[in-house]
Amino acid sequence: MTTKPKTHVGIVLDRSGSMGHIKRQAIDHFNEQVELAQNNSAEQDITFTLVTFNENVFEHHVAEPVTQVAKADADSYQPNGGTALWDAVGYTIKKMQEATEGDKEASYLLIIISDGEENQSTHYTSAHVREMIDGCQATGRWTVSYVGCDEKYLYRIAQATNIPISNMGVWSNENAEVATKSLRRSTMRYDNYYQSRNAGEASTDMLMSDAIGACANFVDDSPSQTAPPTPVKAIKRQMSGATRSSDVTSRTFNVGTEVKWTS
Repeated sequence: MTTKPKTHVGIVLDRSGSMGHIKRQAIDHFNEQVELAQNNSAEQDITFTLVTFNENVFEHHVAEPVTQVAKADADSYQPNGGTALWDAVGYTIKKMQEATEGDKEASYLLIIISDGEENQSTHYTSAHVREMIDGCQATGRWTVSYVGCDEKYLYRIAQATNIPISNMGVWSNENAEVATKSLRRSTMRYDNYYQSRNAGEASTDMLMSDAIGACANFVDDSPSQTAPPTPVKAIKRQMSGATRSSDVTSRTFNVGTEVKWTS
């Protein structure tokens, strides 16, 4: 019997005040990510972690079977406050590592979604996060991605954290229409990731962009951005397999716990 590849997916989602006017689009994008992972659960054993953040960090799911994660509703995501980005990313990586310790053959996809800049973290710095990401990526099994609204800031984030710039993409929070369009284009790239995982790939450093040293622009209407993505360039190979279930329990963003830091 062929063993299905295991993929641990983590989403770090901004819920700061600046996301308020496109909250519906943020919810839709989260729901697309859930649906995408569930659609691939026949070929992969997929777990799902969700952490949201404003000036605080909130834990919602940690390494739960994706088939048990429900889509969010319109009332369950209420943006407000500041942006503790480093705290959220550091916390998420730590929780995913603790929850999946011993999964030596699994792959990890970390999805960071924000529209602004770090301004509130008190427990992790960019240096802490960089050290964690370096350790993760050195395994050849972690793919870390970031989608944000400012291309110059993305390049600064790439330099600060060592997230490959070609794993980053620009979306826009200018209005509902352009937010929907740009976030949906980024979803196409995550779909591409799952197809590569189904084929046995372990990780990629070109998740969002096919151009070395450049991030993707999901706002641009040029044909190169609207065309279906080409297969990702993966770093390492793993296994492949099949089976499926869809026993989804009722969960929303409201089912979450604010992190109480111990140090």
